[in-house]
Amino acid sequence: MKAAQLPEWFAAFSRNDKHGLSPLVQRFIADKMGLPLSKPFPSSFAFLADEDVMEASFDKFMVTSDAYRNRIKRWEDERLTNPDIEKPKPSEMFEELLQAQLEFRLFNWDDYLEIKLSLPSEPIHTNGRWDAAHKQVLWESNLDDREQATRLPAFCYASWAAADATFQKNHFGSVILTGESLLEYCLWRASLNTKQAGQWEAMLAGLKADTSVVGSLDAFRFSDEPAATTAKEGGKDRLASDFPRELLKSALTKPTPAEAK
Repeated sequence: MKAAQLPEWFAAFSRNDKHGLSPLVQRFIADKMGLPLSKPFPSSFAFLADEDVMEASFDKFMVTSDAYRNRIKRWEDERLTNPDIEKPKPSEMFEELLQAQLEFRLFNWDDYLEIKLSLPSEPIHTNGRWDAAHKQVLWESNLDDREQATRLPAFCYASWAAADATFQKNHFGSVILTGESLLEYCLWRASLNTKQAGQWEAMLAGLKADTSVVGSLDAFRFSDEPAATTAKEGGKDRLASDFPRELLKSALTKPTPAEAK
């Protein structure tokens, strides 16, 4: 997945929009297969529109993999001393493989790799080591043995967000979004189309620290949204404006360190 695609994936997850997520999955797989995205998806992609069917298909594939077979052998050995241990699920094997990719492991080989990334502030998420003195994220590792075919490539990541203190103080009275919450807001904001972005920015421009910011957030809706969320079986439809409204209201009502004492 490309970094530019993260906002639309985040938007689908934040709205709990399974219908909106399925086309993203289909497009992602088609792109990996080299299929033209301008044409209709092949009929074989239909199963990706149903989350349960897609999960069953993935599990069926995973049990045939060498990684899962090796995991089952380990489970059988573990049962000799722990008979009650549950049999690993195919989905758990995928999580283990994903975790292995995200970790920057150390290996005892001759080739050595060092990567440094200079940042304005400490990263929110990273699998590297933050060097506060030099304001750098550092990754160090001996390189993997290429004969180990099951090992995924080395993967380094870091994410960060810098708050616009002047803007937040003018409109909210203080800096209310930093770190994780600011990163989530930025991902949501980047997912808006041109029309939605204009409406959101117009609302923000009218917010003043000495007025009812919460009231303005409660009243805001995009022009294509109903006045309120509508009840449905199993919960409510989530609007595109629900996520930032809840995020900002929560940040505004959170007590400051002085108030919390």
